[in-house]
Amino acid sequence: MNNTDSLYTTVSCLVDNGHEKIGYLGSTITIRNFYYREIGFKRAMADFGLVTDERYNVKLDPTMNGAYEDMKRYLAQNHSELPTAYCAVNDIVAFGAMKALKECGYRIPEDISIIGFDNMPFCDITSPTLTTIDVFKKEMGEAAVKRLVAQCRDKCHVPAKTQLHTKLVFRDSVKNIKI
Repeated sequence: MNNTDSLYTTVSCLVDNGHEKIGYLGSTITIRNFYYREIGFKRAMADFGLVTDERYNVKLDPTMNGAYEDMKRYLAQNHSELPTAYCAVNDIVAFGAMKALKECGYRIPEDISIIGFDNMPFCDITSPTLTTIDVFKKEMGEAAVKRLVAQCRDKCHVPAKTQLHTKLVFRDSVKNIKI
């Protein structure tokens, strides 16, 4: 999947909805997908002329409970203002952060908007429903199988990279704050 462009899309969505103070909910564990998502976030922020404020960038455990606990600790220690929106490295991190934010009295999206990544089945039953990036998982698997079959059939071992685009699924977790 195109991780970099996908996070660019999330920042673009937030900017289109009036957000300028945008934070990033990353992961305490670094994997290639997360690395490229963060690059996309930073590139979009720079291209839109927005400051990437490190106070708004939070590394959370990539499990639902871990993200929840880490976000609660962050909110308890951080008494300064929060951004108006967060881009999360994935939906699981977004779910955990949303739970912590709500417990600390923040309303989503009235106080803070959130966008996830992966379009997990729970996105449309959370409260509020989570705006997220949809990854075409079935098509990704089909492309991989076709590539393997072609390599076996043609004895072709030319290195190639196939990258599928993603789609933003807009739901209720983003508020338009344009005046």
